[in-house]
Amino acid sequence: MEIAHATKKVQQDIIARLQQKGDAQLHFFNGMSLLGDDYSDCTVDGVHPTDLGFQRMAK
Repeated sequence: MEIAHATKKVQQDIIARLQQKGDAQLHFFNGMSLLGDDYSDCTVDGVHPTDLGFQRMAK
């Protein structure tokens, strides 16, 4: 779970930096929101989705 939060922070920082450089069409979407409150049950390692994770994303 800690890896997922660290990865998300790195991604958000990269997006913010690129937006500050003028890329107004770049946006960050928190993919964990697709999986629901129990997203840890929907991933193998806090990052990569399981079958359940993919099913929830498809909804």
